[in-house]
Amino acid sequence: MWQLREVAEEKLALLRAETGLSDGVLRLLLLRGLESKEEISAFLYPSLKDFYPASLLPDIDKGLERLKRAIKEKEAILIWGHEDMDGITATVLLEEVLKDLRAEVSHFIPQKHQFKHGIYPPKILSEEGWKEVRLLIAVDCGTTNNLEVRELKEKGMETIIIDHHEVVSSLPEAVAIVNPKIPGSRYPFWELAAVGVVFKFASALLEDLLGITIEEWITAKPETLALTSLGTISDRVPLLGENRIIVKKGLEILRGKGRSPAWEMIRNLEDINTVLSLFSAIDGQSACDFFLTKDQGLAQEIFDKMVERQEVLKREVEETISLAETVKSVYPGIMIVKNVFLKLRFLSHIANRFRDKYLIPVIVLGKRDDGLWVAECRGVEELDLLELLRENSSLLLDWGGHKKACGFSIKEENLEEFINRAREYAEKNFLPKIEKNLPSSQERIVMIDAILSLEEIPKEVFLLPPFGEGNPPPLFLSPNTEFKEEWVRNFSIQGESEKIIPGNRYDIVWTVQEEGIRIKFFLLTRKGHPLGYKY
Repeated sequence: MWQLREVAEEKLALLRAETGLSDGVLRLLLLRGLESKEEISAFLYPSLKDFYPASLLPDIDKGLERLKRAIKEKEAILIWGHEDMDGITATVLLEEVLKDLRAEVSHFIPQKHQFKHGIYPPKILSEEGWKEVRLLIAVDCGTTNNLEVRELKEKGMETIIIDHHEVVSSLPEAVAIVNPKIPGSRYPFWELAAVGVVFKFASALLEDLLGITIEEWITAKPETLALTSLGTISDRVPLLGENRIIVKKGLEILRGKGRSPAWEMIRNLEDINTVLSLFSAIDGQSACDFFLTKDQGLAQEIFDKMVERQEVLKREVEETISLAETVKSVYPGIMIVKNVFLKLRFLSHIANRFRDKYLIPVIVLGKRDDGLWVAECRGVEELDLLELLRENSSLLLDWGGHKKACGFSIKEENLEEFINRAREYAEKNFLPKIEKNLPSSQERIVMIDAILSLEEIPKEVFLLPPFGEGNPPPLFLSPNTEFKEEWVRNFSIQGESEKIIPGNRYDIVWTVQEEGIRIKFFLLTRKGHPLGYKY
């Protein structure tokens, strides 16, 4: 059976009068948290002019002044990134801008779980090629690296942090911490990915030094926004507000003609998920090289390596997932997966897969060569995994991230105590919320966002993509609708389409995607039993 999601009817009536939009579209937009004519217009017609002033970001003036001095005095600058697509794209974007400004800049992205999370002074201070570095810029990390920033400072190296992770303790003694989530932040939108924060920081730098606006920058360097959209999508931040502008406009550019070898190759791939899957097959350093090189041969070599490695990676992931299935432990409110044979680079794959499959928080632990255990944690809505880590931080070596996606490292001797405490915490704090959200009966209730006719679809429906975190594909219902023969040819139908009889009447549940209409499944109106009923 289906059930219509509730919205405030008085707000619906007000917006109907103000916008002239159909009730079905307005219901969906209200469910997305859009409650004014201005918010709705910005959502349906996002524009580069809708970005908030970068000057509102915390510490941005301090960061810009220090960086401008480094550029002017030709100081050696090192960008220290994080090995995921958000960190990679943030690193590439910042390096390209700084090179355009004739800065002396290089980058490094450590392999995941190679060191402690974030900045790692032993590597930075011992690398022969970095002896002259006096300014480190940490992107997509650094907010929790208090001791590390202090150690670098004592050795004569200053740090700028450009990040988006949650603040879990006192802040490091950096020159600037440009992070919309730090206490006292006046920035209106807290959900930028790291590459989004770097994008805003770089736009402020270019406006300061060259007097160009974001619009002028994107016109001259359109692939900048395409790069920012890749990192934003991959980090699963809500695709609302500034993130929606970035992704909507960035994907338009991504599908256009590329101006570098990398973008020409990416443009020909099937879809955005194919792109992101490819980059998971190589290390962060190679990914950066792919984006930064102007050499067609080198770009092709890295691309071919990604394609070849992707097939191997798929097999390795599935083998690791199979192992994880055999060693997983399910407790009230949480799942814990721990094994010395789990490959560290796949811990996040396991955590994401199991969270989506079992719909409970997941902690996946693997062991490094030096004997330390590292973990990837993934949670579900309304549950705060960071708070679990905070309450047990005395047992951890380092920790941080987001409420629904975080990680930590821990010594062997503290592991069992941590697991016991995590089980107790989850049973007390997670389980009641999980049980509250479970269906009260075996019958599946399909939650419908709005009722819309399939025969007269409002044009605004096709403005709703791109979909993702915070803006999931909607479910519309067309009740008691006569199914037309041409719909079989024109719509993408999920379900047992051979059982559909044109001319019969059905309750049709459907969604929209960038390629058009997708009919999800059908309910036979008169007989009341499901037909082609799939999820």
